[in-house]
Amino acid sequence: MKYRRQLAEAAAWIAEFEDRDLPEDVQEMARLQVVDTLGAICGGARSEVGRRIRQGLERRATPGPCTVLPDGARWSVSDTVYLHSALANALELDNFVLSGHFGQSAVAVALALGELLGATLQEVLTAQIVGLEVGTRLGAYISAGPHHGQMRAYAHRVASASCAARLLRLPREGVERALAIALAAPEFPMVPAAFSPDTKANLSSAPTVEGLRAAFLAEGGMDAATEILDHPLGLVGMFTYMSELPRIWERLGESWYIHSLSTKTQPTCAYAQGAVTAAVELHEDLPCEPAAIERVVVRVPMTAVVMEAFSDPHQGGGVTPVNTHFSTRRSVAAALQFGRLTSSLFDASFGGKAEAIQSLADRIELRHDWGMTVDLIRGVDAGLREAGRPGVYGMGQT
Repeated sequence: MKYRRQLAEAAAWIAEFEDRDLPEDVQEMARLQVVDTLGAICGGARSEVGRRIRQGLERRATPGPCTVLPDGARWSVSDTVYLHSALANALELDNFVLSGHFGQSAVAVALALGELLGATLQEVLTAQIVGLEVGTRLGAYISAGPHHGQMRAYAHRVASASCAARLLRLPREGVERALAIALAAPEFPMVPAAFSPDTKANLSSAPTVEGLRAAFLAEGGMDAATEILDHPLGLVGMFTYMSELPRIWERLGESWYIHSLSTKTQPTCAYAQGAVTAAVELHEDLPCEPAAIERVVVRVPMTAVVMEAFSDPHQGGGVTPVNTHFSTRRSVAAALQFGRLTSSLFDASFGGKAEAIQSLADRIELRHDWGMTVDLIRGVDAGLREAGRPGVYGMGQT
């Protein structure tokens, strides 16, 4: 049986896309993504989980030509990419686009591999954009399944492989093989590992490194199942609840997911940013001690209500930095007590603050606001090309 082999469509664009076809505003957004990702990496290095990851890697890290942030050590490309991906993810402070946090893969690979290959800044930027545009579409269109948000780790494999294949200048057939190799054994993250413990921080690290290696293997001529997406027992059949596969990459080079780039001012889930920003401002003029607060009501859209449920502690009820990042209630409680949330809040001293954070969080009520939810849906609809058209992102299905 013949399958559509959508990987071939993505591979053709990756291999043949010309730098001069990049709109200037797309390049400017990519530059901003680099700066923001570097900030998230440096902030993550100061967190306790970032320190633990660095400590666990550096004794066995392979020396190499790639610069490790923030101290300038020199490691192999794989070790550098793994660490930077984890540090960017450590504080939930990194930027994101419509379907994921692809600075963790596209930026990490573009910078490290670009340094290894001696690539120009333009080549690095183009590869970053290519990785993001290909990876985001996979994460967006394969939306119905057991994984949510950053748990779609397989999308980082595709972003990383796309970015690396572009920098390596693989031909179309080589790029297709790289993507197929990358998706041959995708990760299947577990919910308890993703929303409370330290393991959330490196959810994207192994997929990103394996996507990079997939490009190296394709360069060496390794074969792969290039119908891995379209086959009934391929990625869609095994990782989603979907009965058919939409045309994932039909508008590559026509629309740009990087236009949805969003940055954060607080180390929390995007759905908590507004409420936490308000709590930080309120902290300055709070007329009483946080312990005296009897009740706080926070009005939020549906997305924040859903994320709050995911943030329920998975380690015997313990409050951790990770389930604080994902919780609007705990993040607001932290901001009311400590003001602006920085990496220092989530260092080794966090354990001594957890009880106070949870005590105030217990007095915070999230109240769903239908007006906010409707505005959110209208905003998404307004941002879609041919909104309402049949398909995964037609509003009848979303």
